[in-house]
Amino acid sequence: PFLWGFVLAYMFNKPVQFFEQRVFRFRGKKGGRSSLARTLSIAVVYLIVLLALVGLFFIILPELSSSISAFVQNLPGYLRDLDTAFRDLITKFHLEKYVGDMDSLYAMIDSAMEYAKTIAPEIANIGFQITVSAISGISDALLALVVSAYLLSSKELFIAQVKKATYALFPQKFAGSIILLSRETNDIFGGYISGKLMQSFCLFALNFIAMAIMRLPYAALISAIMGITDIIPFFGPFIGAVPSAILLFLVEPKYALIFVILTIVTQQIDAQIIGPRILGESTGLTAFWVVFAIILGGGLFGVPGMILGIPLFAVLYSVVRQFMNSRLEQQGLSTNSK
Repeated sequence: PFLWGFVLAYMFNKPVQFFEQRVFRFRGKKGGRSSLARTLSIAVVYLIVLLALVGLFFIILPELSSSISAFVQNLPGYLRDLDTAFRDLITKFHLEKYVGDMDSLYAMIDSAMEYAKTIAPEIANIGFQITVSAISGISDALLALVVSAYLLSSKELFIAQVKKATYALFPQKFAGSIILLSRETNDIFGGYISGKLMQSFCLFALNFIAMAIMRLPYAALISAIMGITDIIPFFGPFIGAVPSAILLFLVEPKYALIFVILTIVTQQIDAQIIGPRILGESTGLTAFWVVFAIILGGGLFGVPGMILGIPLFAVLYSVVRQFMNSRLEQQGLSTNSK
């Protein structure tokens, strides 16, 4: 709970700062920021989060659950239709001699259909286990919220204590460098993570509204897949779009075509409008270094490395850039790359 409390405090810090600096601009007796402004800002942010969770549980999750249930129930029929279409295609174009043993191929499809009929109870059991785990974790979640509230209300004191410890343990010049690097790391990570989560939520909402208007099936399920995979930079939209298109193709091929066109449009909106407005130049990396950071992070640490590779590499890039600029200035050379 204390670890999650720290994570929540870090995630909620920027929204609390926004309300404290822009909305509740009260001043204390000595001219500093009022504790009332801090308290009201924390309360408003937590209220917004609570309302968002209520909306998630009572609006989005039931729709998502019904989409998954409908897909599981219809999966045997989808496979049967795919099997029939495949058999007709082979017979029509006389491809029997090219596909090898037809009986074994049909047996594989029949096995897949039989397996599809058995996974519904397993999925229901997994959902039940997740529900039980969520209920058992409510106490930990409440404690984490309390811890995060304490951290946010007294963050200046905690930061001052960390600075005191840093100067006590390290030489003054080195300690100052550590604090400057920590500040820059916080700016990069905080801006990128909060911006990326907001961008993914906007993409989820955009996909859900567009698919609902076009009456495409499994709107909530596919929108959730697209929103979650969008957290992975650059490759995320492709990772989410491929299984979603296959799912819609099983239902109706024209649905898959509409979805592909819709994905191209939403990705352009995301890349040209949503992304630049939310993320901006939070990392300072060019497109080449973004792709490099994703591939390197994914190769070393898997999916977490793909998500956090960009801000981590941006910090390392900034350190190397400052070091090289300092050496160039010592030699009287220009630091301008052009």
